[in-house]
Amino acid sequence: MATYVSTVKLERATVLLAICAVSIRSWMPRSEDSAVPIVMIAYTFVHGGNMRRAHCGSTICVTLVRNRRAADFDAPPRAQAWIAPPVAAQRLREGAAGFVAGSSAAYRKGHPAGAEWVNRARLDAVIDTLREKQAAVVFGDDDTLASLVAIDLRERVPDAQIECVRGGVAAWRAADLPVDATPQHPADEARIDYLFWAHDRHEGNVAAITKYLQWEEQLPAQIGDAARAGYRLHRPR
Repeated sequence: MATYVSTVKLERATVLLAICAVSIRSWMPRSEDSAVPIVMIAYTFVHGGNMRRAHCGSTICVTLVRNRRAADFDAPPRAQAWIAPPVAAQRLREGAAGFVAGSSAAYRKGHPAGAEWVNRARLDAVIDTLREKQAAVVFGDDDTLASLVAIDLRERVPDAQIECVRGGVAAWRAADLPVDATPQHPADEARIDYLFWAHDRHEGNVAAITKYLQWEEQLPAQIGDAARAGYRLHRPR
């Protein structure tokens, strides 16, 4: 069942109006969502406000705001566009930028021809390219990562057409589309996702595992007492 959240209290007169409006709906403002309670629609009518709603999974959150126009609210985020690898190949041929989000090691071994490796922490490195081309296709190690990168890119360049490739690089390979291997690219200094001094700790290298655990153990010492100090709230003067 949907949950409804309101930022205001509904006066008794509003509730009475809502009951009357069940049979006289022709002069009431309409809601785009039939699940929104009629009481909330009535409130917006009485007080000259607007109704703002947002979908959060199976939950609908409705906020009633007085004396605001619908144009004052931000537009809802665009739904993510997903395309198949052959369509992505066509986009690249037409001049769209290609971005691969995921492991830099996997990228070095093979990635869609012409696509650039990106990391969410350093997307500024490709923003100029996106602004120039105004279109991009995003491949991810998984679809969730691709979608998150697309959201980040769209926040920086809202007018760009950004599409994600369903299935990412694996789907591209399965479609037998061209793959490039670049053993030296990205350069080592750019690979912030790769821990060079203990990279094989997940592959049974006991020395690397021990070294990594020792590094973790000394992190509090690097931070100092602040790591255990908690929060101190100061009253403003």
